[in-house]
Amino acid sequence: MKIYFLVGLYICISFFAKITPSQVPKNIAYGVLLDNTGTLRAQLDDVKGVGKIIVSQLNSQGVVTVVSFSTQIIKKQEIAGPIIGVEWSNDLNLFDRYIDSLTAVAGQTALLDAIRFSAETINVKANLEKDNFSEKVLVIITDGEDRISKSKPKELIAFLSENQIKVYAVGLVERLSTDGGYMGPSPQTKSKDFLKKITKETGGRVIFPQAKQTIEDVVKQLFAESLVKPK
Repeated sequence: MKIYFLVGLYICISFFAKITPSQVPKNIAYGVLLDNTGTLRAQLDDVKGVGKIIVSQLNSQGVVTVVSFSTQIIKKQEIAGPIIGVEWSNDLNLFDRYIDSLTAVAGQTALLDAIRFSAETINVKANLEKDNFSEKVLVIITDGEDRISKSKPKELIAFLSENQIKVYAVGLVERLSTDGGYMGPSPQTKSKDFLKKITKETGGRVIFPQAKQTIEDVVKQLFAESLVKPK
């Protein structure tokens, strides 16, 4: 028995001695941005439902931070800006309680600023713990409408690309106006174009749910053939 034990111990030591730090499995730093602004008031249950399933899928592959919106007064103006709801956790009960508590908030939507804020939060975590993370991913559930952000689309996409943060999106755009008028494309077209561009340029994907799709189908389609694998 002693001989077998020593032989087994030698094999184990030899195996682990060959593993380099780069071979140690690494996690993914995930951020999830939930759009609970006024334009999504009628679809808030969809935002919550998709958000809860996405968080439950990502939870097994890395720590997750959930960001949402709150009403902020800036220069006497109401703005729907980003706020961290749950920071770097694996506690599904905590996520569910927080997402269930979300209500639609007032204020002009600063969506691009919220995406930048979420990306910076992911970046800080991944840079502080470089040995723990191999990927950075941001998932956004939104109608894509922005009204007051300081961030510009081109600068935002450049930041995401430079920091290798992939963006995935569920675009709940069906209730946005399709009337463009002489001023240019409709709000729905603008939102679709933005979500397509930000996900394509960063290596992610956008899904625009169809009426007959279940929430589970939307999530499965979102992560199909990607590095983010559902459970």
